[in-house]
Amino acid sequence: MLLEPNLNGSFNDVCYVETETGVPYSKANTEWQIKVGIRIIDTLCAKLGYKSPCIIADNAEAITSDNRDFGNTAAQILLLVAQSVKEFGIATDAEARAN
Repeated sequence: MLLEPNLNGSFNDVCYVETETGVPYSKANTEWQIKVGIRIIDTLCAKLGYKSPCIIADNAEAITSDNRDFGNTAAQILLLVAQSVKEFGIATDAEARAN
């Protein structure tokens, strides 16, 4: 939402971030907050002429491996996912899905 009506009929400039389905950012689940944040960064980079940065998303366990579609972003995205394992290591997304 970019405009908020006043009682006198005028409008205030505002910026309330919502998900694609109209849920306010503050009430969205972690998955959608991460995805909306990435879209905001992409939009600002495109508008200002910057290259997309590396984005590090913590609490990414909220995003299931089947739902890791971040749209058409040019940014490199690092997802920090907590899981209980006996052995620590680094795996690609495809290797993690296989286990």
